[in-house]
Amino acid sequence: MGGNVKSQNMINHNLKASYTVENSFIMPLFIIIIVLLLYVCFYIHDAVILKNVALKLAIRAESCEEDRQRAELRQEGIDYIIEKTICTQNIDVTIENNSGNIKVTCTGYFSSALKWMNQTGLLNQSATVNKSRPDNYIRMINAINNVIR
Repeated sequence: MGGNVKSQNMINHNLKASYTVENSFIMPLFIIIIVLLLYVCFYIHDAVILKNVALKLAIRAESCEEDRQRAELRQEGIDYIIEKTICTQNIDVTIENNSGNIKVTCTGYFSSALKWMNQTGLLNQSATVNKSRPDNYIRMINAINNVIR
């Protein structure tokens, strides 16, 4: 009878130890998946911030005529990106003024979670806005009104 009780205790200990072995494989896998999901969320967050700044600066740069105003606008964009992004570094903003449109490009390096591999991802977002000419539109509408009347 005494040996039977001892063997029952051994079986119970073996079953409990199996849970520990399973968890030793499952928990690291679970933690790696969570970290990778957070990493992807940070990347998407920073990409959205850069796209948002590119769009806002393109709209605001449309009304700027002087290079000094564009330089101030560029610096505002850089400061905003530095303040709001999580993992993006070495940020640069360029504002190009072509004859018919304004193109703003925001560039940064998304630092990798695997720094030991020296991996960084280039994050590049741009926006283009056509210059509006309200004086031409007003003249065209006035001419159409004169023809209709």
